[in-house]
Amino acid sequence: MGEQRGRTDLDGVGRGPPEATARHRPVDRLVASMAMVWREPPSKRVPSMVRELLSASYEGFVEPDELQRIVMVAHEMLENLAKYASDGQVTFGVELHEAHGEGGGELVARLRSSNVATAEHVREAEGILARLGSAAHPVTAYDELIAESTQRTGSRLGLARIRVEGEMALEGIVEGARITLVAERRIARRRHP
Repeated sequence: MGEQRGRTDLDGVGRGPPEATARHRPVDRLVASMAMVWREPPSKRVPSMVRELLSASYEGFVEPDELQRIVMVAHEMLENLAKYASDGQVTFGVELHEAHGEGGGELVARLRSSNVATAEHVREAEGILARLGSAAHPVTAYDELIAESTQRTGSRLGLARIRVEGEMALEGIVEGARITLVAERRIARRRHP
């Protein structure tokens, strides 16, 4: 099975050619990064630990509201890894880059997770990504997913939260049973008094 993509986008995110994906959008100098690799799915305690680590590590780089958005998205991605990774190598990373051509004014936050999932979980993720990507207003799709969540075990709202509450462009790349999620957003660099 070849590479498939489900991508949602925000107006103004990337500010580059529309065909540029999160993996190919130009960025300048790396400002900060964090990467983690597990040989098996992480424990359910990891999202909370990484939340604290990100908050402490990135507070000097970005405005507080932007940091909270990044931390929430990281938490959702890590919860997905803890819940839905079936086996094999699991990766997660956060990068802050200077936005291409901005000369230090804006940053690009890029979060990436990758894991092997069951065929059912891959289909669910693809369906949610497609739904968010085709919606005229992602908030409407999110509201529908919230209403549907009362009819199943587990909310399955993590991807929608990343897209809507995190206000991030979201791309899903499926290669066989491996699913890679890339969330990206331009953010303001922290202004120091």
